[in-house]
Amino acid sequence: MCSPTCVRDFFLCLLTADPLTSLDEAEAALEQTLMGIVFQNLTPEEEQDIMGNQRNVCGGDRPWKYMQCTAGKLSSIGILYKQISPIEIEFFPPTVKVIVICGCAQRARLNVRAFPREAMHINLSSNSLFGHIDLVNLPMRLQYFNVSQNRLDGPIDLTNLPSTMKEIDVSGNRIKQHVVYYGRLPSSIRRISLGKNSIGIIAPRDPLDVCPRKDIFWKTEERVN
Repeated sequence: MCSPTCVRDFFLCLLTADPLTSLDEAEAALEQTLMGIVFQNLTPEEEQDIMGNQRNVCGGDRPWKYMQCTAGKLSSIGILYKQISPIEIEFFPPTVKVIVICGCAQRARLNVRAFPREAMHINLSSNSLFGHIDLVNLPMRLQYFNVSQNRLDGPIDLTNLPSTMKEIDVSGNRIKQHVVYYGRLPSSIRRISLGKNSIGIIAPRDPLDVCPRKDIFWKTEERVN
């Protein structure tokens, strides 16, 4: 299966090849195609609940249920504690800034590289996500990242976080790691939650990057150097 980035690039290339198609029209068509993939596993009842009789996610008088649009483009989605068929999280449009799918019984492999490039807030906590938590390739504008209470494993690496990052929560997963290294943490960072995993020590990779504020590593049983 083609990757989300491949789908986006190929689709935009096809649409913009037509001189009668504007970039806005191409992006709107891409958004609709991607959202069709995102929700391709929904039951008819779930489709009716989310989409109603509206074909376009940001068309009509209001967007689809659980979603918000800005300037005609999907900007956020929020579904909380609702049992729902598998959502193809990897295919959210690149303009989405907020993704909250919390407690929705989602079981899928986490693919950080496929997150929307504009994402600023991602909360996928209390699901059944599995795989590796890749903290090195998070979206560069991300501020909040919460994948707590899943089935994710390590190793994790805190040496190359986005400069905008404020909070990370990977607590309550299946990370087994003797040492978690961190680098020069972003000046904006307020909290990194690693508790309820099997982690031995949290330490700087470079002695010059010693964190002066140990309280950043919040509710953690591990020794912080």
